[in-house]
Order: sequence, then structure tokens, then C-alpha cells
Amino acid sequence: MSKIFEDANDQHVRNVIVYGKTSDHKLYTTSAKTTMVEQAVVEDAFKKGMLLVQEGDVFLLPIALDGNKVTTAALAGSPAAITGVEWTAKATSNS
Repeated sequence: MSKIFEDANDQHVRNVIVYGKTSDHKLYTTSAKTTMVEQAVVEDAFKKGMLLVQEGDVFLLPIALDGNKVTTAALAGSPAAITGVEWTAKATSNS
């Protein structure tokens, strides 16, 4: 069992909103979509249940994280047509 603890930087923070750009499926730090979000930020927020992806006016709740890839669910007309949408954060180097 692993425990994820909040730290002083998390006090009173309810969510971390990152901005998804539909044309490239990358995650950005601001709505201007000029600077990609670092993988470490996405991993930390996801593990603490605080990550939201905003795509336009829609807020998406991530359902999976694999390295620097975040997956959200998308409906294609009916609940029977749920598909995964993958978003990419700036990868952390392993050097």
C-alpha cells in the first residue's frame, strides 16, 4: 500500500486545471496554450485526485495516467459510445 500525502503547497487547493489544445492534444499551463505542463505536475495532481483538463468550455476528469499521457473520457453521441482521449504533458527527462 502506498499513501499519497498532501503538502503545504496543497493547502486550500481543490483542483489543478490544465488546458487541452484540441489540435495537438497537448496540455498547457494557461488558456493561452503557449507553455506545456510538466509531467511531474500532471503526475502529482493526478495522484492526489486534483487534476482537471479544460478543453474549451468543457472540464474533463482524467481516468488514467501513463507516464506523460493523461486519458479522459469522451462521449460520441450516446453513453454506449465512450472513447478515451489522450493528452500529452511535457515529458520528464530521465537523465
